[in-house]
Amino acid sequence: MMMRRSLWKTLFNSGTSVLESTRVLKEHLCVLEKENAGLKKQIGEIEKESKVSAYEEKTLRELASSLEKDNLKLKQEITKKDKMILSLEEELKSSKDVFKKFDKGKEKLDDILIKGRRSCNRQGLGYSKNLNNKTQPRQRATQAQVWSRQRQSKVQVCYYCGAYGHIRPFCYKLLRDWRWSGSQMSVKPPSNCVWVKKNLCFYAAHTARKSKSEGTWYFDSGCSRHMTGNAENLTDLHREDGGQVTFGDGAKGAVIGRGKLKLRWFTKEGCVVEDDNRRSVLEGIRTGDNCYKLKMIQQCKYTGVTTAQLWHKRLGHLHSRGILKLLKYGAVRGLPAISSKSETVSKGCMQGKQHRTPHSAVKLITTQRPLELLHIDLMGPVQTESIAGKRYVLVCVDDFSRFTWVEFIREKSDTFKVFTEYPTLGEGIVVSDEEVEEDHDSIGETEKAPSTRVQKNHPLDAVIGNINESMKTRGKRQNYSEMVRFVCYTSAVEPRKVEDALRDEFWIRAMQEELEQFSRNQVWTLVPRPANINVIGTKWVFKNKTDEEGNVVRNKARLVAQGYTQVEGVDFDETFAPVARLESIRLLLAVASCLKIKLHQMDVKSAFLNGYLAEEVYVEQPKGFVDPHHPDHVFHLTKALYGLKQAPRAWYDRLTKFLCSKGFVRGSVDKTLFIKKEGTVLTIAQVYVDDIVFGSTDISAQKQFVRLMQEEFEMSLVGELSYFLGFQIKQKNDGIFVSQEKYARNLVKKFGLEDAKEMKTTMSTTDRIGKDTDGISADPTVYRSMIGSLLYLTASRPDICYSVGLCARFQACPKESHVKSVKRIIRYVKSTVSLGIWFSTSTSSVLAGYSDADWAGDVDDRKSTSGGCFYLGTNLVSWYSKKQNSISLSTAEAEYIAAGSCCAQLVWMKQMLSDYGFNNTEMTVYCDNTSAINISKNPVQHSRTKHIDIRHHFIRELVEDGQVLIEHVSTENQLADIFTKSLEAKRFEFLCGALGLCCI
Repeated sequence: MMMRRSLWKTLFNSGTSVLESTRVLKEHLCVLEKENAGLKKQIGEIEKESKVSAYEEKTLRELASSLEKDNLKLKQEITKKDKMILSLEEELKSSKDVFKKFDKGKEKLDDILIKGRRSCNRQGLGYSKNLNNKTQPRQRATQAQVWSRQRQSKVQVCYYCGAYGHIRPFCYKLLRDWRWSGSQMSVKPPSNCVWVKKNLCFYAAHTARKSKSEGTWYFDSGCSRHMTGNAENLTDLHREDGGQVTFGDGAKGAVIGRGKLKLRWFTKEGCVVEDDNRRSVLEGIRTGDNCYKLKMIQQCKYTGVTTAQLWHKRLGHLHSRGILKLLKYGAVRGLPAISSKSETVSKGCMQGKQHRTPHSAVKLITTQRPLELLHIDLMGPVQTESIAGKRYVLVCVDDFSRFTWVEFIREKSDTFKVFTEYPTLGEGIVVSDEEVEEDHDSIGETEKAPSTRVQKNHPLDAVIGNINESMKTRGKRQNYSEMVRFVCYTSAVEPRKVEDALRDEFWIRAMQEELEQFSRNQVWTLVPRPANINVIGTKWVFKNKTDEEGNVVRNKARLVAQGYTQVEGVDFDETFAPVARLESIRLLLAVASCLKIKLHQMDVKSAFLNGYLAEEVYVEQPKGFVDPHHPDHVFHLTKALYGLKQAPRAWYDRLTKFLCSKGFVRGSVDKTLFIKKEGTVLTIAQVYVDDIVFGSTDISAQKQFVRLMQEEFEMSLVGELSYFLGFQIKQKNDGIFVSQEKYARNLVKKFGLEDAKEMKTTMSTTDRIGKDTDGISADPTVYRSMIGSLLYLTASRPDICYSVGLCARFQACPKESHVKSVKRIIRYVKSTVSLGIWFSTSTSSVLAGYSDADWAGDVDDRKSTSGGCFYLGTNLVSWYSKKQNSISLSTAEAEYIAAGSCCAQLVWMKQMLSDYGFNNTEMTVYCDNTSAINISKNPVQHSRTKHIDIRHHFIRELVEDGQVLIEHVSTENQLADIFTKSLEAKRFEFLCGALGLCCI
């Protein structure tokens, strides 16, 4: 700027020459060029420093964009806040207007007290005509009555908040409560009843002290303002300065604050103040000047308990005679003298002895079929709604069958809709009470016809047929009083951990019983831990014992050894112990039925603890029962323990030696069968681990066997045989019935087919089951579980033997088609859960077997299937269905191989019967193939027989020796046909009946 001024001064100075001005101008130009070069240099450096990369520029742009979005959101929120502030200002303005109205309408207190007027208008005093807590029916008014009331009523009252000037639908408190609760507004159909909840409370010991204040407290709901001299009586107190109150005598008092006082009920006689639990805390008396005076009386409320009632409850609600008896003999220390006239009946005793009296039976029924006459009643509305909001109960009873339907509904208007959903078998008569619930023209009437009362049929049987196939609708026990609870003496939950069991007193008791068994049997001895010796761990196993109905009868805790840590050759040597086969048990039942022996069952308590050990075995102390003085010690076993590999064999050796020493002989074939013969008296004992089934032709011999076992072992005598290894056994005078009904029902429920459609046969005759390599793969674990469950069911169900055996061939790689076939079997089982085998007493000792084969029945490898069933007299004892090991080239070869397997089974059964004393037993094989019969009788070889393995020709020796007689039977009478192929329903049902399957 200085150069600029100098330049202008030189140019415009009048005394300066042109040359001098030019020189000065050139000098200034040089200076300006130098400064311009310096400025350009500085500008280049600044541009270089301020140069921004493309990435930073992009980042800055994104940041600017996000800032713009945040700015937009803030503007929107500010707009919302502004709107909210405007609404609040409007609400505040309206509130101020209301307060102005109250301030304009207030009067001086001294004028009110001086006048002492009584207003005829009782509104504001809390008085209401409807103060009872009972249900009051609300009559619907006509439209004319409604208009009349509207003309008469000038003041609108809200029935929700109690305020004036508006009605309930426009109440702002109602809208606010709905918003806070998060519920949606809904309009329900009108009801004829209005409910007011009852205030039920219990007055315990309550003391009210007299107020120390000399003044009297007044409170009144009709006043616009209340005042008090004690600030502690008010809630939400706000301090204020200014304002005075003038009293009746002219005195004035300063207002120091404003607060709230909560008041509730006001009546003509007085008022009551309640807490949040609807309990009375203050009471007031109405005076003559329409004021309510606080009632302050020093009192104490209590409920007296007599000595007799107190000791009655302490002694478990014992009756008075029992208490007097205890007092007489001094059995209870501290029991005072109680009069014999003392009342010892409590509320619990009365409810515990209540019972339901039956309704008087109707002597005459005028209906002839179900749903001809219905008795309907609608109950409600109940005081407590259900979770679904239902308050009415519709009960419908069929007059003919006495079957009852019960439905829960929301409103009365839904009654007809629910009624029309019932299955209608015809138009009938509807009987109801005199009250008109709903009026519908679709419910007609028919004329009554007299008939006799049906007494023999169950209601379910009269409605749906077979009662055995229906759902069980009644519980095991009924509660007749609300305060009584079912006392459970066992735990139905099986704990998985010891920690869980130690929290349950029933399982603790079970574990203590198990350890007491160890002490009585002298199983172990606590010793210091030996060096370089394998010490085996222990584990608790918890199991619930059930009866044939599935009810828990006992909690069993078993302490087992962790046998997987045993070393062979050091801790054990031989481990094998025989177990009875299921067909041996069926043969025992057939023999018992033939000899008319009543079978019984007993259980050996902790059977394995009776076996002696030959090896040195040490185990750890059980968890939860460690010796606190010797926590590092271990137990040295002198007898076997559950879980040890040699425990079953040790128990079997001990039992065998004992029974043989008492005159019993072990069976020649079945080593679990023990028989004792004394003249004509036969005593039988079949052992299955620790369960023993026994019986005798003489009752005294049977009692002697029980006495011998109880003297040697600790036994629990179960009694008559009724449930054994899943078999439900019914012993009758004319025979024995065996079934697995409980197991079958559980099987159907296990795989979720309770509601599936029932089937008449196990397999389809059109579809043949193969590997189905192109099918969809199924879960092999579930498939094997289904097959395993059905295989055990075949122990009493020969009708499913072939189909289960056929499906069991595909357990390695099951497909969806195989699962479908197995489910069909289960659906058939669902329809025949009650089927079982009948063993008749009127039978002979002749052995007979039916043999059959399905030539090349397997669609994959073309092997044949052998099948057979075996009888003792007329009782079915054994059966089988098995695929042959070799491929047969002809039907004769397949039938011949099947006949050989049948003879082998008959020989085994004959040896078993010889142990029972049946020595002259004939054996007959029935076969429907003449060629196979001729091959067995004629020892000739030709092109059809020379390739048959020599092991199948032993049947010729049996025929030549006369041990087996082979006879021909027609295809229609071939009972083994059911074990080799799928059959039609008619043929299948015929063979099931011929095999002896029935329901009892």
